[in-house]
Amino acid sequence: MTLSKILRFLPNIFGTIFILLGINAVIRPSHALTFYQPFSFPKNASDAALVEALMTIYGARDIFMGLAMYIASYYRNYKILGWVVMAGSAVAFVDGWVCYRAGGGEGDHWAYAPVHMTVGVLLVLGF
Repeated sequence: MTLSKILRFLPNIFGTIFILLGINAVIRPSHALTFYQPFSFPKNASDAALVEALMTIYGARDIFMGLAMYIASYYRNYKILGWVVMAGSAVAFVDGWVCYRAGGGEGDHWAYAPVHMTVGVLLVLGF
């Protein structure tokens, strides 16, 4: 399998992961919050409602990212796909930064940011 075929397939895997994480956040916000290690689901009802709402927004963001990757891939617009994958890298970086500021767990997010960035850059460059 050539590099370009692999590069064009990887975003479909990334997109699937984004969509599954997004669905998890919408359906099970307390479980999705465990991906942000220092945080735990609040006991207070009003705080829990706020966190649940924010996790729904987080879930929608992830679902959007995954669908954007699928759409660009489906239409074989690999430069746009590359930019969307790089945006996914930025999302991972920001998620890690939030964890870092809160006290830990940033590595879980920062570990895949360079992978997304590399794949995205290579797609934009036409590989």
